[in-house]
Amino acid sequence: MRCFSHPQKGLFFILLVLSGVVAAYFSYRLVVDLWSYGSRKESVGARIFRWEVKAEGDRYAISAHYFFEVMGMRWEGVYVFPKPWHLNEGAAAAYLEEHAKDPRFVWYNPKNPSFSSLDREFPVGLLLKTLICYGVFCYFLIRRTPETLQAL
Repeated sequence: MRCFSHPQKGLFFILLVLSGVVAAYFSYRLVVDLWSYGSRKESVGARIFRWEVKAEGDRYAISAHYFFEVMGMRWEGVYVFPKPWHLNEGAAAAYLEEHAKDPRFVWYNPKNPSFSSLDREFPVGLLLKTLICYGVFCYFLIRRTPETLQAL
């Protein structure tokens, strides 16, 4: 293969393809998260009927089983609170004691209330990761020289 005839050209080609694949992966995740964020437009009060502390590897996650009423119907859901998770079961239980009575709101899709969540945050971190990946990809595209173009 011509692009691997010189080690630097081969490395450039690998980095160009790798940065493009990573940028595409983060773009896909961003589109899914943006769709999820945008489709959950309405909110209503939720009632939590069961809390759970689950071991996830060496951390402990908290999940909530909740229900809410929309259009005269009762809808239920389960929400696992996002990371950072608790280091031990006692810390998770203490968090629950402190926050279990807090009022909660559920965000849902008005066209399909079964699609709901106790959280609705814009995916800023994923957006930044995606932009950084595209920046790296564009860097490799701009850094192309006539020699690397011949290799590709």
